[in-house]
Amino acid sequence: MSQPSTSIPISFLDLPREIRQKILKQTFNPELDVRLSPKSQPLYPEENMNCRWNSIRVPGHTEKQAAEMRCVEDWMREKTRIGKWHENLVSVDVLVEEDMHWVANEWYEELSDLFGMLSFENLGKNLSRRSSRS
Repeated sequence: MSQPSTSIPISFLDLPREIRQKILKQTFNPELDVRLSPKSQPLYPEENMNCRWNSIRVPGHTEKQAAEMRCVEDWMREKTRIGKWHENLVSVDVLVEEDMHWVANEWYEELSDLFGMLSFENLGKNLSRRSSRS
C-alpha cells in the first residue's frame, strides 16, 4: 500500500521563473481592433469586424484617415490596459514584480509589432490636425 504524500504542495511562486513568466504573459489578451493592413485589406475575417469602423465618419477626414485615427486610439487604449494590468500583477508578490518586467516588455513589443503592420499614410497629418485643435 502506498503512503500518502507528505510533501508540501507547490504554489505558483515555487515554479521556475520561465514558467511563471509564460503563465503571466497569457493573462493578458489584447483587444486591439485592427482594420487596415499595409494594403488596406482587412486583417481579420469580415464576420469578426466591428461595424463601427464602417459606420463612423470623422468630419474633414477621408474614410481611410478616420479608420487610421481609430486604430491609433485603440492602440493607445490597449497600451493603457497593459499598464493597468501590469500594476495589478506587480502588487501580488516581489517575485511576480520581477517577472513582470519581462512580461510587460513582451506585451508592449507584441503591441508595437501589430501597430507596425499597419500602414498609416496620413498619420502625421491626423496628429498635426489634432494638436492644432487643442
